[in-house]
Amino acid sequence: MNNKLYHATWGCYQQSIQSRGLLPNQLQTWPGCIPGWVYLADDEELAISFCEAADEVSDDIYASGILVFEVDVMGLDGRLLVPDLNIKDEETRKHCFAYYGKSSPKQLKKSAIYS
Repeated sequence: MNNKLYHATWGCYQQSIQSRGLLPNQLQTWPGCIPGWVYLADDEELAISFCEAADEVSDDIYASGILVFEVDVMGLDGRLLVPDLNIKDEETRKHCFAYYGKSSPKQLKKSAIYS
């Protein structure tokens, strides 16, 4: 696993995330999201693809763009980081993770925002 993981979300949540961090259970954008988990990927484009595939997002939220945060893995509790079992393809699952914990703002770096 890389030292950095990526979390993609919507641009309208930037201020909240930068002040509070990534909090589990904040927004579920597709059926099958497990309450209490923050979803991460070891590739920025893969993280973005999850937002692009979201089907339970209003037009206003979607229009705010996709925001990507880089997450410092060293600050995460490794016991709470597991493979994302929502991913059915075994090869893709190697790159996708679920974290049952909070990531503080200090662990996050805004990577990019895509419109």
